[in-house]
Amino acid sequence: MTRKKAAVIVFVLLLLMAGGGIVSGEDTASNVIRDIRFSEAESFTRIVVECESEISYTRNFIQFPDRLYFDFENTDPATFFQKEILVDDDTVSTIRIGKQDSGVSRVVIGLKSYSDFNIYSLEDPHRLVIDINKGTSSIEEFMPKGRVVVIDPGHGGRDPGAIGRRGIQEKDIVLDIAKQLKKILETKYAVKVFLTRDDDRYLELKERTDFANRHNADLFVSVHINASRDRDTKGIETWFLNIPSSEYDKKVAARENAISEEKMKESQTEVGFILTSLGRELKKEESIRLAHYVQNSLINNMRKKYKRRIDDHGVKYTLFYVLVGADMPAVLIESGFISNPSEELLLKKSTYRKDIAHSIAKGINSYLSTLPDLPKLARR
Repeated sequence: MTRKKAAVIVFVLLLLMAGGGIVSGEDTASNVIRDIRFSEAESFTRIVVECESEISYTRNFIQFPDRLYFDFENTDPATFFQKEILVDDDTVSTIRIGKQDSGVSRVVIGLKSYSDFNIYSLEDPHRLVIDINKGTSSIEEFMPKGRVVVIDPGHGGRDPGAIGRRGIQEKDIVLDIAKQLKKILETKYAVKVFLTRDDDRYLELKERTDFANRHNADLFVSVHINASRDRDTKGIETWFLNIPSSEYDKKVAARENAISEEKMKESQTEVGFILTSLGRELKKEESIRLAHYVQNSLINNMRKKYKRRIDDHGVKYTLFYVLVGADMPAVLIESGFISNPSEELLLKKSTYRKDIAHSIAKGINSYLSTLPDLPKLARR
């Protein structure tokens, strides 16, 4: 194997490591977990996580075996902590703590027999108290109700994305679409929505899917605006993750990935092997279904709203690195061509962007309505 090819493989593997393991981190955090203690009562086991300052966390559940875990944002564990604390009572087996590469400290509680959980925060000092009640397992009482969708406004910060002749930037357009999409999904369809960014900041591609995985999202939707050297090209297309089959697909992916087409070609074989080896066929099938729902909704609703023809470029696939690490169905939407003069003018209008958001929301809701109404389990 050449040195160049080995470097490509390492690069791709790093992109794929979407929050899967607990690793040490050396970045300075704004908070510190300074103590974890436990005690057993007659009807429950209590675990207390004590921090130096106010606690910000997300919680979730993993089965086979059953584990309850908490992600503490921008937090370091104290250096003297053991990686694993043995509890081994009737309810809890172990407590593990570690630092992820995304800057999150994760506390994982191994469960035995339990009925439900009581979780609350206290101050002076800042503590998260977790009471695990004894009894028969009952996931349904713990798992959140409703669906969770992560919307990813592409680019941001020092990365403007595509830029139109009139100076408008992709990063600004997609942020506005994403904010309106969040509002519509939450108010009209009762879907919980998280944005990977809600201001003009730069995020690495891996950070975006790490965020979706931490929130145990049902869907990951990345919103973009397209560009072409042919200024007559216009319209909408929706993408899912797979190895590109045409030169156009490779060009689009290379632009969004911010790498050369040559580097794209070098990465294909390695990524294709990894995708197959991870057994992601089911996720790909669901991503295809989601892409069709979103694309059809965009085309049908935008054509009804606007007399002008909206070109339908259909559902396509290519190697978008922003989709690689997602543990859930994931699509990337190209909502128009900023390089086309007429579409650039439309994209400058808030009403047009709102109509795009409404159309995407309808497509997402149509897809979600086809899913079984079951408790949502963590995917790792």
